[in-house]
Amino acid sequence: MAELDVERFYGRLRKLHGNFVKHKNFWNGAQTLCLHRGQLNDDEPYLRSVVLHQWLFGYELPDTILLMQADGNIWVCSTKKKCEFLQPAVGKDPNFTLHFLVRNKEDENAENYKQLLEQASKPTGASPSENAHKVGVIFKER
Repeated sequence: MAELDVERFYGRLRKLHGNFVKHKNFWNGAQTLCLHRGQLNDDEPYLRSVVLHQWLFGYELPDTILLMQADGNIWVCSTKKKCEFLQPAVGKDPNFTLHFLVRNKEDENAENYKQLLEQASKPTGASPSENAHKVGVIFKER
């Protein structure tokens, strides 16, 4: 597997996160952004999720879920090998905290999905309107 360019990764993550936080109206007020990359498909190399992975990681990580929260917490659910690929980035930027959830075939990722759902639905503010947590996703892949 390729090696993660940590400096470039954080530079691009800062741009993506900064735009996500700055342009909340574009994401309909979402506090969490979910970037899901499905299975590898060589017939469709220009899907938005593929392009985002190439741009962010310098590498495509199929079957990977990335939850990016406005507070800087980043949750990655993927295979052990892909989590190890991202491991060099842990603790290298004080504005972001990377959390890894390694895929588990035994329970079909039920525990991982439960953890991601808990994180995605955590209230973030003091007022009731801020507690209605929204998750932004990319609907159109092309």
